[in-house]
Amino acid sequence: DGVSVVWEGMDLMDLGLYMRSDDLDVNGNPVDPAAVGLYNMAMAPETIVEVVFDPETGKVHERGLYKDDWTFNLQLSAMDWSTEGLSHPTLHHVTYQGCRPGSISARAAKLYEDRIDLDLLREETPGALCTFERGSMELKARWDYPNLGDHITSPAFAPRQAGADPAASSYAGTSPGGHDGYVV
Repeated sequence: DGVSVVWEGMDLMDLGLYMRSDDLDVNGNPVDPAAVGLYNMAMAPETIVEVVFDPETGKVHERGLYKDDWTFNLQLSAMDWSTEGLSHPTLHHVTYQGCRPGSISARAAKLYEDRIDLDLLREETPGALCTFERGSMELKARWDYPNLGDHITSPAFAPRQAGADPAASSYAGTSPGGHDGYVV
């Protein structure tokens, strides 16, 4: 079948542009002093895509892609890291921090003005914890964080009953792949 990889895109996020004390955000407000020195946040919704590399032909096949108006600031993912889970993945879990106009400098927006939709960047949106199906990247579950002020970090996956099967690797749960466990 090939080697399956999930790419977690950082569409129009410029990590080289940090927030300066004299910056204004995309709404014309002074940036929060606590954000000075941090990187500029995403200026567009971000893409998550699964591809398969065929080692015999060298070809790459797209299996699934997800992107929506609310998929801003994708964080690192949670998955079943056991040998068995990596061999037969079923679900992929990510968090999105949401759109954060106060952490997007007008300076950065000016540099990218022909590639971004400023109307998408005007309001804060909630972050979300999402689960995608491997093989299609179909959105299987979404939970929105109720507080716009939450600083959402990357999730972690903990399989149920890790190490219960002596024939499996020590981190494998009873049903590996990312679907039987806890996302925290």
